[in-house]
Amino acid sequence: MNSSHEPSPYESPGPVEDEPPRRHAPPRWLSCLRLLRAPAAFTAVSDVLMGFFLTHDPIQAEPGLLALVAASVGVYLAGMVLNDVYDVEQDARERPWRPLPAGYISVSTARGLGFGLLLTGVLCGWAAGLAFSGGAAAPLRAGLIISALAALAWGYDVGLKRTPLGPVAMGGCRLLNVLLGMSLAGPSFVSEAPAFGFFLPGHICVACGFGVFIAGVTVLARRESQETTPVRPLAGLIIMFVGVAVIAGSVFLEPFASGRQMRWDYWLVIFGLLALSPLIRASLAAAQPNPARVQNAVRQSLSSLVIFAAAVVLLARGPTVPVMVILALLIPMTALSRLVSTT
Repeated sequence: MNSSHEPSPYESPGPVEDEPPRRHAPPRWLSCLRLLRAPAAFTAVSDVLMGFFLTHDPIQAEPGLLALVAASVGVYLAGMVLNDVYDVEQDARERPWRPLPAGYISVSTARGLGFGLLLTGVLCGWAAGLAFSGGAAAPLRAGLIISALAALAWGYDVGLKRTPLGPVAMGGCRLLNVLLGMSLAGPSFVSEAPAFGFFLPGHICVACGFGVFIAGVTVLARRESQETTPVRPLAGLIIMFVGVAVIAGSVFLEPFASGRQMRWDYWLVIFGLLALSPLIRASLAAAQPNPARVQNAVRQSLSSLVIFAAAVVLLARGPTVPVMVILALLIPMTALSRLVSTT
């Protein structure tokens, strides 16, 4: 394929879906789910839950959490929809079975849906900080982060995905999404010398690790199907490994260094074992970069984001309910994946 379809913002950088054209139009609700690429949205939720559970002690019922989840999902789904809107002509050539080129959903409807979701997400982000979370140390932080996330996701869809900055933008979206979950932290989680706008060093390290990991997944997937050299997939694998190492390194930084709920060496072993599966799949894709292996590696990597988030909360909180809440996201994600591809 001489011109590959570019992925949607910070979630689904996989190769072209292996799906034959349909003779009859599917139900409209199914077309909508395919347009939204709904299953992978649960990884955006896991980011926010992880960030929130890391920065609230004791864990409390915070109304702003629902607004943060709505903000993250709104911007994420908007990015998915607008990605297809801007790529409709390319999809008509390469993937005519997608909802827009197949005519199951009109481009104008999709455009309205995409910008509607984008605006809703931004408004929810500002509401989380200003209206719902009076105890936040920096009430404007959630609104500023969701605005930056929305702008970067839109910029990626419009053109960044076709440039060398595409993986950087994808990773940046993931980083900002993690920080969004941490944005309602109260004064007890703001040190006297806060790092980067009231985020502690360990929090920044976790967010960067998730961002680097997704940037690596994007590089791994951004290959043409006829490419014979494994250089680009190998580079993606290396970046993914760096992302895993950065997340693991957060165990030595505050607040994890003094507040972790399990021995650092035990946690590193557990996290290393959890990271082994996506890295092995990525290694196989790098060794023999065909579309099937690459897409399999991408799917495994996306599912691993939920598991990574649960592991980080395990480090900070121990085997508690929040860990199970995050892992439970795998249930609807897996169920929806039987109907809709995550990539």
